[in-house]
Amino acid sequence: MKPYCFCGFNFIEAESRISNYADLVASIDPKGPYLSFGCSSGGNLAYHVAREIENRCRRVSDIVMIDSARKFERTPYSLEEVRRIADCFRRLRKLSS
Repeated sequence: MKPYCFCGFNFIEAESRISNYADLVASIDPKGPYLSFGCSSGGNLAYHVAREIENRCRRVSDIVMIDSARKFERTPYSLEEVRRIADCFRRLRKLSS
């Protein structure tokens, strides 16, 4: 997709993932400007990575978020609600198998 470089990353399961993704982006293109893209929950990830890149005094020209919304705080689910959602998901997986 010249003149663009489109990169995808595997999910990093660490509290430092935002910083890690920003490091990966900088290792590919240290100058920018950057366009950050994400779909669904990846949109939120793209937004937070873009913020981290800008905190490092680099320019993000655009953020594209498809089927997502910015989240500033964690959704406060009770343990009971998490279990109910997980049980529902497991039942749906069994039905689709």
